[in-house]
Amino acid sequence: MDVIQRSNLPDQHKEIFNRVRLNLRLLTAADIVIANSSSKILPELYNGNIGRSSTLNWPKYHTLPPKWIAIFNDSIKQVITPQLNSTPLGKWKERGHQRFMYVLNTITNNVIRSNDGHSQNTIEVDWSESKNRIIGKRILETQRQDDEIIRTPKQALKQVPPWMKKIWRYNSWTSEELTHIIKKLEANDLSIVGDGSVRDQWGALAWNMVEKSNFKKICSLVHPVDGNPNNMKEIRAEATCLLSSLSLLHTLQQFVTNESTSVKIYTRCVGLINRINLNHINTPSNVLSDHIDIIYQIRTMIKKIKFKLGFIHTV
Repeated sequence: MDVIQRSNLPDQHKEIFNRVRLNLRLLTAADIVIANSSSKILPELYNGNIGRSSTLNWPKYHTLPPKWIAIFNDSIKQVITPQLNSTPLGKWKERGHQRFMYVLNTITNNVIRSNDGHSQNTIEVDWSESKNRIIGKRILETQRQDDEIIRTPKQALKQVPPWMKKIWRYNSWTSEELTHIIKKLEANDLSIVGDGSVRDQWGALAWNMVEKSNFKKICSLVHPVDGNPNNMKEIRAEATCLLSSLSLLHTLQQFVTNESTSVKIYTRCVGLINRINLNHINTPSNVLSDHIDIIYQIRTMIKKIKFKLGFIHTV
């Protein structure tokens, strides 16, 4: 959606594109690209049928006007396809939220429908209804070489997804700092203090991981905030700050055995805390609101973290 927002499309077309995207339950470019391709769009997408479902909760499906579908398709061709041609996608690393409706049975070599999209002796496939054949296969890179097996925190940081590396790209932590974080998590003695701000439409963030008992600094991060400068708000700066620190917690939790650990997280943005805790996040007004993408990322990350997190508003 960021590519569309940065494009020269009329604002009305951007809004229509987003409504159709939500109706089709699409999050990223990987959701619309043929499984073993890096840039080819699923041909059935233009008919409103991608042959995949989603494990996430989405707004109720609605039949949309043909004119909206035409605008969506034109936007794909004018904006998304050129972007994919210039910056192709990499190989599949994990399953994500999508489940393929068709699988190839590797024993019988038959293509069958599947509710889950994956089971033993099957490969998830993109099936073309119009051509009546397989057009793509999704094979995950699940096997690591022995030298890629994660044994240390430093190795874990090298294995994180590209979007994490991007929000950490101006920072690095020593092995001693990472070991100290793990030690304090094990001792239930870690808090996070962060702040995001905006000036002249540019966002910046900074956070410190500190000892809970005395607020002694363990490590820190300082970073600009990615996003459209014309729509940069404090909540995005604060949210990026939070996502960045939560991502490090998630990466290091595999080295911590104490699952009763609680982490206090301090932020100045009470609006961010409210949106994170919102029960009805998938109402139309919320899913169409600004910066909802990063709010979804934070909520997903919170679910993946095994520690108890406490969000505290500070001034």
